[in-house]
Amino acid sequence: MPLSAPLKWQICWHSCNRRVAGVLQAGSCPREAGLLYCRAKGFLTDMSKREQARVLAVQALYQWDLRSDDFADHVSDFLAESTQDSEVYFFARELTLGAWNARENADRIIHEAAVHWEVSRMAAVDRNILRLAIFELSERFDIP
Repeated sequence: MPLSAPLKWQICWHSCNRRVAGVLQAGSCPREAGLLYCRAKGFLTDMSKREQARVLAVQALYQWDLRSDDFADHVSDFLAESTQDSEVYFFARELTLGAWNARENADRIIHEAAVHWEVSRMAAVDRNILRLAIFELSERFDIP
């Protein structure tokens, strides 16, 4: 989305309902300003580095889930191309690799909780969000 005029206090009604404080000058890069584009409504949304990393991790897990082993060699490249922030990259990489390696345990937990529902029948996005959440809650010690 080209920014032709300064934006002030735009609201993303898609999911976060939060205001974006400050002014972006015409031509400035939203990613450099720490903002991400809300694809659904075309507004910008403010996200923490951990939130950005989690979004990238879910996107990478989704691709890995659908493309299987073909994507294994491209995970780091995908993440590196998706962000210019090294903190976001490294946290997203840790989450992606950790959740993928722990997916069998996560799938077992999901299967036990999802009565009369096979993990393979779940939507790929939902399945990978759950895998990431289970990994963070069970394997990461820096998550409260």
